[in-house]
Amino acid sequence: MHHVAGLALPLVVASALVNPVAGQDEPQAESAPLTPNLADLLERIERLEGDKVQMQDEIAELRAHNGDTWLTEERANQVRLLVEDVLTDADTRSSLLQDGATAGWDGQFFVASADGRFRLNVGGQMQFRWIWNYHDQAPTYVYGFENTRTKLVFSGHVFSPDLTFKIQGDFGAQTTLPPASAGPNVLQDAWIRWMLNSDWSLRFGQFKLPYNREFLVDSMYQQVIGRSLVSERGNIGRSPGIELTYGGRHNTVSVALSNGGDFNVAPGVGAISIPNVPANSPALSSSTEYSITARYQRKFAGTWDQFRQLTSPPGEAFALLWGIAGHYQRNDPKTSGVGVRDHTTWLAATTDISAQWGGANLFSSFTYNYFDVPGFNVNTFGWTLQGGIYFTEKLEGYARVEWGRFIIDSDPFQKDLAAVTVGGNYYLDGQDLKLSADIGFGLNPVSGFWNSNYVGWRADGEDVRPQIVVRTQFQLLF
Repeated sequence: MHHVAGLALPLVVASALVNPVAGQDEPQAESAPLTPNLADLLERIERLEGDKVQMQDEIAELRAHNGDTWLTEERANQVRLLVEDVLTDADTRSSLLQDGATAGWDGQFFVASADGRFRLNVGGQMQFRWIWNYHDQAPTYVYGFENTRTKLVFSGHVFSPDLTFKIQGDFGAQTTLPPASAGPNVLQDAWIRWMLNSDWSLRFGQFKLPYNREFLVDSMYQQVIGRSLVSERGNIGRSPGIELTYGGRHNTVSVALSNGGDFNVAPGVGAISIPNVPANSPALSSSTEYSITARYQRKFAGTWDQFRQLTSPPGEAFALLWGIAGHYQRNDPKTSGVGVRDHTTWLAATTDISAQWGGANLFSSFTYNYFDVPGFNVNTFGWTLQGGIYFTEKLEGYARVEWGRFIIDSDPFQKDLAAVTVGGNYYLDGQDLKLSADIGFGLNPVSGFWNSNYVGWRADGEDVRPQIVVRTQFQLLF
C-alpha cells in the first residue's frame, strides 16, 4: 500500500489548496464533495494495481509454459520472410497497375495491355451427348455417350485492334466420314485478319470457306443438337487460303482462294472417293489445281450480331437475312497413262434465308453439288427447313425437315433422303449453359451418301424400315 500512500499525499495537499480550512469566508458546503471523490480515486488505484499484478502473473506463466522460444531468432526470420513476400507481391501488383495491364472477364476471359494494342481471349466449348439409334439391320439398337466437341479457342488482336487472330483446336469425337476437320485433336481454325479500312479486310490462314450458312454458324450457336445431314454432306468445310471480305452496313461479300474443300462423299459410292486433304496439310500434298469460293449476304433488317446464332431469344428485334454462295474447284489427283490427266471438277451452289422475330425463328437453305469425275458424273440436291419458338424465356422448342437426292449419271442412288427432327433447348444461362434433347425419324432409308455418325445417323440398306435417332446434349461455354 506504499504506492497508495504516495499518491494520496499529493491529493490531500491539492485538496487543501483548493478548499480553505474552516473559519474562512468560503461556506463549508462547497468543500463537502471532496471526501467521496478522493475515496473513489483510491479505490480505482487499488484495482489497477491488482490488474497489473494479475497480468504479470499470466505473462510469467506463459513464459514458463513455452520457454524462451516464443520469439526465437528462427521465428523472427520466418516473419521477416513473410513480410518480404508480401512486399514483393505488392510491388508486382503496383508495377502492373503502373503499366495499366488488365485481366478479367467481360463475357470472356482476357488479358490486355493498357494501351489497347494487345489482347488475348481464352475460351472453350464442351458438348457432351448421349445418343440412341435404331435401324433395321444388325446391330439394331446402338447407344452410348460421347464428348462430341471439346474445343479450346484463343483469339484477340496484336499491335492494333485492326490485326485480329483466332486459333481453335477440337478434341472431340472421331468421325469415320468426312469432313476431315472433325476431331479428334484437329486444328480447325488458325487465321489472321487484317482490317484494311472500316469495310474491307484480308484474312489468311485456315478458316471456314464462305459458303454454307448453317456451317458458318459456330456449333456452339446451333439451334438443333446436330447440323442437318444436308449440311454435313453438302458442305465445303475448312481450308488453308486467303480471303478478301467487304462488310458494309447491309451487305457483305467474301471471296476466298484456297486448297479447296472435302468432297464429303461416303466411301463406296464410287470414284468420288478420290479425296482432297485441305485441312492443315502441306502445300505440296494438295491435289487441287485451283479453288474459289464466294458468298454474298444481304441484311434487310436487324443487326449482324443477331445472325451469329440460329435461334432468336425473346426481346430481340425483327431480323431478316438472305445469302447466296458458290464454289468451283478443279482437282488433278493423278496421271493415268502417258499424257492423260484425270481431272475432277466440283461445282457447288447454295442459297438460304433466315428470319428472326425475337422469340421465334425460321431458317431454310437449298444446296446443289455437281461432280464431273472421269467416267461419270454426280448431282446432289439438298433442302432444309427448321424453326423454333420460345415457350418461356428459357425453354425453346424446335423442328427440322430435310430432303436430299443423290444422282449418278441421271439415275437416283437409292431413295431420297427424308427426315424429321423435333426437340427442345433449355437455356440455363443462354448458350453458355444449355440442355438439349431431340428425336429424329427417317421417313426413308438413309443411304450411304447421306448418313453421318457424327450426328447420330447410320447408313441403311434399301427397303428397310426407317431408323430412329434419340439425342441429348449438355453444352458448356467459357
